[in-house]
Amino acid sequence: MFPNYLVINAPSRDPKQQWYVSDFFRRVEQWDPETTNYDDLKMGMYELTQYPNQDPTQAQRDAADKFIQDSFDAVLRNGWLSKEKGLSDGYEKMFGDPVHFVNIDYVFDGETLNPEKPEVLMYYKTREGEFLLGVMYLAIGQRGPQVAGPLSKWHYHIDRRMCYERGVLPIGTVDEAGNCDKGFHNIRSPEMLHVWFFDHPQGRFATQMGLSEALVNTGIKQVRELQKANN
Repeated sequence: MFPNYLVINAPSRDPKQQWYVSDFFRRVEQWDPETTNYDDLKMGMYELTQYPNQDPTQAQRDAADKFIQDSFDAVLRNGWLSKEKGLSDGYEKMFGDPVHFVNIDYVFDGETLNPEKPEVLMYYKTREGEFLLGVMYLAIGQRGPQVAGPLSKWHYHIDRRMCYERGVLPIGTVDEAGNCDKGFHNIRSPEMLHVWFFDHPQGRFATQMGLSEALVNTGIKQVRELQKANN
């Protein structure tokens, strides 16, 4: 079902291999063995890898290039550079987030890293309208496969206020008593992987999604050039 690059160093090939976690907002990569005691983690964003402090192999670099290209090809085929087309195909604004637009059907379809069905499209607002600069994949009920080894770090959020549909999709926050009006309370989000279609300063799988106006404009220019090159 999935392209061959998914077999390159995917965690499922060695489920006993240690996972490592780093507090993203620490700003300095410091990889510690993963803990499942989330009570010890402060609110924030955490990156995950099975390849701490390792350089990618050429095979992993090739896998990264292929996955990014396949993701962009799918966006072009489906016309998702247009936000209107994305909305008509079932994508909708994610709760509390102006950039991420989620397709609920794709979230719960049991597939992971299918370029034809990215769970999230990322549209950035500019003075000229909204532009798609990347997509985001979710891993529901499984670990996020590191399709490009150390290049493809996944991430998750710790937030004790959130309510999630079926425990994984944010749909609200808890009330004063700590209860959810709808959905279920969950401390940890599912694992996520960004794929950027421009030269993000932190890499094409960068966790950082806060982009300056100048960087958004650079991204738009590069996406348009990539679109032209693929026509």
